[in-house]
Amino acid sequence: MAPRYIKITSNDGFVFVVPREAALVSETWRRMLSSESYIESETGELYLDHSAEILSYIIDYLFYNLNYKDTVGQTDKEFKIPPELALQVLVAADYLNV
Repeated sequence: MAPRYIKITSNDGFVFVVPREAALVSETWRRMLSSESYIESETGELYLDHSAEILSYIIDYLFYNLNYKDTVGQTDKEFKIPPELALQVLVAADYLNV
């Protein structure tokens, strides 16, 4: 049985515990967590080469996406990223396909 929560560890050792539903917004994580060929599907643990600061924005976006996915163009809520982190967050988001 698939774990209900996913444990995501950053390269600086910070651990995020995220509901599986939110983690599955990432196509990369969805494939890893749904395929029997990846150990992550059994353990529910992901180790990433991104800092906790960058992963916190990615994880915030996963929740943002879940909350507003059905309101395209109808929400006033913006997802803000500081300009000095934008490139790093973009690279991580691209890798994770979110």
